[in-house]
Amino acid sequence: MCLTRITKKGLNLKGCGYKVLKNSCLGDGFQTPCCGASFTLNENTWLDEKDWRENGFNTIYIDYQSSRSYRKGWHIFSSRRGAEAWREHMGVPRCCVKKVEYKKGHTVGEQECSLSIKRHRYKVVVAKFMKIMEERGKR
Repeated sequence: MCLTRITKKGLNLKGCGYKVLKNSCLGDGFQTPCCGASFTLNENTWLDEKDWRENGFNTIYIDYQSSRSYRKGWHIFSSRRGAEAWREHMGVPRCCVKKVEYKKGHTVGEQECSLSIKRHRYKVVVAKFMKIMEERGKR
């Protein structure tokens, strides 16, 4: 996932939001829909994005020609509606939207989703740490 537009960088935010995840094919837990199935993300554990990166690069470029870039991290939607729109936009099987807590949010931007002819943009926080919240009544 890559932001469509960056609105602020160099921040230190904490809060809650929503993350699109895929039920793990390795058992309990979750995986990211965009990355390989080689790891499992567990609930109620702080996850450092650098431990889950597929490569050693720390930068995401939106546009190589203009050098618009930001640091890698967990992409967390500010609203459930945004996360649901992204889940539908991707069309990956076994995906769900989970509430997460985040800290050290360093970049804020927008993610564009097109569910029909009309396109929508939703606010996203990119954070270094994320914790998947366990839903009450589950398990």
